[in-house]
Order: sequence, then C-alpha cells, then structure tokens
Amino acid sequence: MSKKFSRRRRHFLQISAAVSGGLVVGVFGLNKWYKEDWHDLIPGKEVFMPNAWIQISRDNTIKFFIDKSEMGQGIATGLAMLIAEELEVDINSIMTEFAPAHPIYANPSFGIQATGNSTSIRTSFEPLRQMGATTRELLLAAAAKLWNVPKKECMALAGQIIHKNTQNKLSYGDLIDAALNLPIPERVILKKNHFKLLGKPIPRLDSLPKADGSALFGSDIRIPHMLIATVVHPPVFGARLAHLNKKPALALPGVVSIVELPQGVAVVADTFWHAKQAADSLDIQWEENASSTPINDEFIRQQWLKLIEKKGDIVREEGKIDDAFTKENRILEAHYFLPYQAHATMEPMNCTADITADSCNVWVGTQSQAAVREIAAHISGLPYEKVKVHTTFLGGGFGRRSEVDFVAEALLLSKIMKKPIKLLWTREEDIQHDFYRPASFHHLKAALTPNGLLEAWFHRLICPSILSRVIPEYVGLGLPRWLPLSAKSIFQWTAKLVSGFGGDGTATEGAVNNPYDVKNMRVEYLKNDPGIPVGFWRSVGNSHNAFAVECFIDEIAQTLQQDPLVLRQNLLKHQPRHAAVLKELATRSNWYSPPNKGIFRGVAIHACYDSIVGQVVEISMDLHRGIIVQRVVCVVDCGFVINPNLIAAQMESGIAFGLSATLFGGITLENGRVKESNFHDFPVVRMRDMPQVETFIMENSFPPGGIGEAGVPPIAPAVANAIYAATGKRIRHLPIRYEDLFAKRQ
Repeated sequence: MSKKFSRRRRHFLQISAAVSGGLVVGVFGLNKWYKEDWHDLIPGKEVFMPNAWIQISRDNTIKFFIDKSEMGQGIATGLAMLIAEELEVDINSIMTEFAPAHPIYANPSFGIQATGNSTSIRTSFEPLRQMGATTRELLLAAAAKLWNVPKKECMALAGQIIHKNTQNKLSYGDLIDAALNLPIPERVILKKNHFKLLGKPIPRLDSLPKADGSALFGSDIRIPHMLIATVVHPPVFGARLAHLNKKPALALPGVVSIVELPQGVAVVADTFWHAKQAADSLDIQWEENASSTPINDEFIRQQWLKLIEKKGDIVREEGKIDDAFTKENRILEAHYFLPYQAHATMEPMNCTADITADSCNVWVGTQSQAAVREIAAHISGLPYEKVKVHTTFLGGGFGRRSEVDFVAEALLLSKIMKKPIKLLWTREEDIQHDFYRPASFHHLKAALTPNGLLEAWFHRLICPSILSRVIPEYVGLGLPRWLPLSAKSIFQWTAKLVSGFGGDGTATEGAVNNPYDVKNMRVEYLKNDPGIPVGFWRSVGNSHNAFAVECFIDEIAQTLQQDPLVLRQNLLKHQPRHAAVLKELATRSNWYSPPNKGIFRGVAIHACYDSIVGQVVEISMDLHRGIIVQRVVCVVDCGFVINPNLIAAQMESGIAFGLSATLFGGITLENGRVKESNFHDFPVVRMRDMPQVETFIMENSFPPGGIGEAGVPPIAPAVANAIYAATGKRIRHLPIRYEDLFAKRQ
C-alpha cells in the first residue's frame, strides 16, 4: 500500500529567558559531563512543567519547547504532533517556542544540543511521546485525587480530564496545583493503535507565521542600540592580512568602525547598505602562503588520478575479491569525480550578539545551540549560566549552520564595540567562504562471470575527511566545563591525532553499506586533503557515494544487457524493504511500458538514515536548454509515518536541492580561490527547471527513519542514467556540462 502526494512546485518565536522551573522529567537524561544546575528551567507554581519540554499554564495554555532547529523541514510540527498525540490535545492548541541552549536538551546521537544527521524524529519518537504520556498520567492522577475517585474512572480528552461516571470535567490548567506535588510515574503505556494525529496530513504550524511575516529569522532581529556589520575574508584559503587602509571607508556615511578579525576585516555601520558600501571600498592587500601549491581543480584531479592506484584503508571486505578478478571473468571499470559543493542557503550567514559585563545574548539560526553557547562563553569570558542562546528560524541549514565561524565573528565584534552587533554576510562571502561538501574521486571495478553474474565489487574512494577537522574543534563540547582551557587543549590535540587515522564514516557512508548481494566485495577509503575547508552537506557522504554506486550498477546492467531496474531487484532479493520500494517504483512509474517519444528514463535507489528512497526520472533533451527533467517518481520507505505532508515536502525539497548540484552548481577552484560568487555563476534550480514530483509513501510499522536528507542521494544517478538512455553517453562527473549531453555517442 502507498499514499500519493503530488505537488507541481513548490513570531520570531519569543525565546523566553524566564523559562525557569518545577517538576522536571529528563527523559533524554542530562549529559553527565555538564555540571550546570538546570533548575532554572522550572517556572514556579504559576505553571506546571513536568519536564523540560512541556509547560501548562493556569489559563490552559500549553507550550512545547522545541529542542531542535526548524530549518524548513517541518520538524516543529512533527515533534509537536508526538506531544499532542499522547497528551490528548488538539495540535493547534499547542504554542511552540524554541528551547534555550541547555545540556538537558542534548541530542542522544551527538551528546550535545544540535540538529543534523536526520535524527530529530528518530531520536524523539518515543521520548517525546513518553513525556506527553507521563504528563497525561499526572493530570489524570491529579483529577482522581481531587474527585477522590479511582484514576481508571478518569479519561483525558481535548485538554480536559473527564470523570466517566459523572461527566465532571477539569481543564489541564485547573489541575496545576494538584499535579505539582505528585510523584512521577515510573512507567506509562504509549498508544499503539487508533492514533488521532500521527500518520495524518496535519498542516504545518509555522505556515501562517511564515506567510504573514510574523516568524522572524536571524536576519530579522532588531534590538535597541544595535549596529550592523559585514565581513571581508581573504580571497585565498589561508591568506593573511598584509595591508589595510581604513581611511577611505571610514569617510563614507554611516560607518562607525573598521575592525580587524582573526579571519578577515569587519565594517561596522548604522545600516547594512552603508556597511557593504564601505566593505566594497576597503583598500586591502592579502599575503598568500608562498610555500603552498596553488589549488586548482585540475591539480586535484591529477593528484587523485595518481593516488587512486594506491591501496586505501579497507572499510569493508567480504569473500575473496582478488580471486574473483581472474582472466575468466569480464572486468568492468569506471572513475567518477564530484566537485566541492557550497550550501548556498537562501538566508546567508548571520548572527546578532550582545555582550555586556554580566550577560551574553546570542540570536542566531543555528543547528548547534551547544556549540554556539560554548564559543560565546569562551569569547565573552562569562560563566555558562550567563550565556543565553536564542534560536530563530533558519533560512536553510543543510549542515552549514552547524558551524559557528560567523557566530564567533559577531561575538568578537560585540565585545570590541561594547554594543549589540548584527553581523550579515553577503552572498559572495557565503559562497566563497563555506565549509564545502568534500570533492571526491571514485574507482569502481566489477567482475562479471561468463554466464552473466556479478561476481565481485570493488570501490576505492578518495576525499577529504570532515571528521578530521570537526572532531578536534568540537571535542570541548563533551568535556567537563570545570576543566581549564589548557586541559581542553590537550584533549583537542589528542582528538586531532586520533581522527587522523583510519576511516571516516561520513566519507564512506553509502559505499560501505552497499546493499547489493555480491559475494566478493571490498570498499577502501583514501583520505587526502587539498586544503579546502570541508563540512557537513545535506546527506553528507551519501550524496557522492550514491552517485558512483548507482551509476556503476547501471553500467553493469548495460554490459550484461539487463534491464537496470530488474538487475537491482535481482541483487536485492535479500533486502525485502529495498525490494518492496523497487516493486512499487516500477508500478508507479510504468517502468515496463515504453515512455512517450522523446522521453527517457533513469532509475536509482539509496538507503540512508534508516529510510529507503527510490526514484525514476523522466527527461527530455533540448538543444538550447540541454537536459529538461520532466518528471520524478519517488517512492520512500521511512518506517512509521508521522505526517505524510512533511515527508512529501522533504522529498520535493531533496530533489530540488540534488538537482541543483546535478545540473548547475559546483565549486571551481583557481589559484587557491573559489571562482563562484553568487547565483549568476552558482545557479540553483529555478521554477522552470523544477519537474513534476510524485511521491508515494510505503506504509509499515518499522521505527521512523530520517527524511530531511534521504531524498537527495538518488536524484543525481537517476538523472545520469536517464541521460545514458537518451544519448548513450555515460556521465561520470558533476555538474553535467552541455558538452556531455551533445557529444558523440560512445
């Protein structure tokens, strides 16, 4: 069974500094490393707060404190549905606020408060329901105590407790006093069937605020006496400031100051326009690292072409692969290259910071509240309890906003200027000073038996390691706060040393867990870092490994003269969920019926974040526009469905994001510089480029999988495979160039 969802196109949440104390159930548990007292979260006797996520007021107002970041993925609605279902309230009766930065909100996957890796629903599904159910049981017990009746005679319904026999009713707000002193139930039973909300297409809670403009993003923040700043960073990675003439810029209207920062020069002014004009007029000279080799795309490719012959770290090995590559078997080989990729969030990096003698407030759209609080405490010199992080809506995250480089700049400027500072990066700074998705080079080799069987699979991957950078930088977040900085430095040095050895799961994911049934398989990873800053990009390693794996499977199918979807089915017989997705995909796309004249199809399937997504792409070719993606049929198995509307929207979003990187976007390096600067030379999918997307959701009872990133990996290989069907030309590098489409057939 499946459900179809088809679309053709596509209040500043007031962060209460007074969210403070009561009866708290820490379902996730406190991070044991942190020594901070969390009783400041209890708001006193005027409200009932049985845990750090739910607050009920006497007027029956119910607040849900969202500990994740809402960056367009609809998580504010999905998480609120979990609470509302077990609490027995209408979803629209819940007010939502972003939770303050606090260790009690640590994501179980990371040990810190952060949003990423498609974990929001996966890590919250049972804990948040448990909180809602525990709160419900406390209110039932409170009503039973007031009425002096057995609790089993009471029921919760629509924000009220009802006595079944007398039909007496009390609102949740009426029960605060009675509930405050009750013991927390050790175990409550969650609903298993007959859900009122879960599984239903509930409208998003943030749609109206975003439509009427009342939902504020980081760049919308306004506070008294605030100044505006923008930053100019060195054009070459690793360059340092050699000369700065401030006078011409300081003479311009509205300019307050020009400040040298560790990684650039900031202009502080009364408006962003004045700051940008002054930044454009700065007389700056940068000193490049003379000992380093200029970084160019071609240099990296040639270096990796030589390295690919070397043996890497074996991250998966099964069978006797060397024996399989014999003279009797046919050997098929291919190389694939993917460039660095920018995030290009629609809202460029920004942060507002206000450091005073006894407080530090940060307003920011972030994916890592814990990292923001850590850097704010370090720069301000204040204790953690004096640092408040106010999370806003995010105008796109994709992993970029897990970084705190732009946050540190705003904090430094506020400390230096002794005023609130809102830092706004320009689009050019955003694209040219990103933490990019690593470029990657893939060598794939297959052994095919004379009777048409896939006997062996070899995959050697070269790319930089994200974790080698991130682990040393973020290790301090998991250390006791009472440790001196000198001790933390030792831990960071050790972490850097350790992260320099062995594999990197963020690099090999999507390759090491190759689902195809091949008796002999080896996957190797060669770490090589050309010196470009890298970071997490939507679906991370899955984005490049899925392209190599799914394109190579198609090459094998063509060599064996087999239907590419049928070959996948044959190789996934022992993966029932994959097989079910392929079967549904074949039906929904009419795969076995010839497409209309001038239409060509490609297929790909990929599993990540406990979800499986299969896509069939239909394209046409145009001499002027090149490739036109007409239609994408998408089948997704993400386990138990919370809200099908959110799933369909995320599939469409992932497809649009992936198409941008497939057809248009890619970072080009020339003499250590990023050539691209804005959307004129780093294009993204526009309305005319967006295909019709049909999403079909598999129904089952598996635990919920992640959905925010799972739609990205299959789209690039599906498009590339469709291009082969149209032109006979194999696409082995991205983005797809015009000459790739209209060159002579192989």
